[in-house]
Amino acid sequence: MTAQSTIEEIATALRGAKRVAIISHTRPDGDTLGANLGLGAALRSLGKTVSNLCEDEIPAKFCYMEGFSDFNRLQSENFDLAVSVDCGDLQRLGRCEEVFSSCKKTVNIDHHISNDYYAKLNLIKYYASTCEIVFEILEVLGVRITQGIAECLYTGLSTDTGNFMHGNTTSHTLLAAAGLARSIPDISKLTTILYKDMSKERLLLLAKALPTVRFYLDNKLAIMTVRTSMLEETGAKSSFTEGFVDYTINVSGVEVGICLLESGENCFKVSFRSKTQDVCEIAERFGGGGHKCAAGCRICGFYEDALDKLVREVSIALEESAGKKGR
Repeated sequence: MTAQSTIEEIATALRGAKRVAIISHTRPDGDTLGANLGLGAALRSLGKTVSNLCEDEIPAKFCYMEGFSDFNRLQSENFDLAVSVDCGDLQRLGRCEEVFSSCKKTVNIDHHISNDYYAKLNLIKYYASTCEIVFEILEVLGVRITQGIAECLYTGLSTDTGNFMHGNTTSHTLLAAAGLARSIPDISKLTTILYKDMSKERLLLLAKALPTVRFYLDNKLAIMTVRTSMLEETGAKSSFTEGFVDYTINVSGVEVGICLLESGENCFKVSFRSKTQDVCEIAERFGGGGHKCAAGCRICGFYEDALDKLVREVSIALEESAGKKGR
């Protein structure tokens, strides 16, 4: 494992670069996009040429972010620095891994406990969001926090904490949010965009997904499934499933919630949520990772076989946790 870098070393690398590629993970969420675009806007203010990249399409609801319209437009062919944000391993960069790995200088900025320190410089802090880390970097760089930068970073803080309702919300998170809020004239407008505006297609998809919820292990485990046929029938995109897993974990008595998203023939993207159980350990058994109470992986095989494997692993994890508490 490469050693942890200091925030000053990261700042020095950013100052010394002229052409920077900032890369988000596949199926981007608010944190990876906020960190990407917020850092990008800051570096442009310092005179850098920046390309904001991601393998997948960016959800339209984030169109208010500064730099959104230029996402995935290459501003340079030869980068002297590549930065990954909110990505625990190289595989999650998708096709953009080639851009990252071909660069001599690489930086990995992330908050996942499963991060494998794959870059030349790695700044991994177990905050609620990667945007909190970027905010600290910008403070060291002495960048003025404009409204555009603040909205990007605040988005990451908010979405990765469930609008500051999840257990990963800390005083550090709230202090960072307060610092960013000084540059945002209308927080309520931003909150409405993130949590209240819902497309008809997302609502129709949710209506089809909720009846699929099945309960296991004496109602301690709830699993929701979204099939590709549901996406086709409603005209929804896979990105519209962001947050669906929260419906499973919000059920009283449920300790682990899972959302299975069919991503190909006999292939599923798995999202885990929990109240206290370490689901990162479960995800790692399937080659994934994440945080203690929020993690993900991919699992291949027939649907019922995939369910059996997940139920078995969750059952083992819950039994182990119960045994530790009983000691």
